[in-house]
Amino acid sequence: MGYYLRYFMADTRPIQLQQIKDRFESLDPAYGLEPDIVDDLGRLTYNGKLIALIEINRAGEEIFDDDLDEFKALIGTPTTEAEHRVYAHLTDATAIIAVEAFWKEADMEDTLSRIDPLWEWLFSQRAGILQADGEGFYDPHGLIVERRSVL
Repeated sequence: MGYYLRYFMADTRPIQLQQIKDRFESLDPAYGLEPDIVDDLGRLTYNGKLIALIEINRAGEEIFDDDLDEFKALIGTPTTEAEHRVYAHLTDATAIIAVEAFWKEADMEDTLSRIDPLWEWLFSQRAGILQADGEGFYDPHGLIVERRSVL
């Protein structure tokens, strides 16, 4: 079992694994993103070592709807401006880019820093909000709503 991060994309433009693959490979040829047996699921590697699974869940899929319901419940009734922003992104979400990060023999921070280019690219290219298990919700500037629960 790994560490989960999710980007709740609230953007009408579609996203494909190929776009994510192209982004990583343009940064460093040591990255690889190979499709798995299941559509919209890929294995992210660095120098041949698995660092994450990346899955895109889309509006209308059961897993998408279930995740949104769970994260809306985690926020509850918004009372702060930041909670309202997060809740709005959840409500407007069109896709969830879910990442399960692994670091068996590597340092956790090293692995997560290898995945950071995905969040930087998504924040610059697609409206959305990032959620990290055990931490909370982030915008491009940092943590905006702390929620330590792990779903």
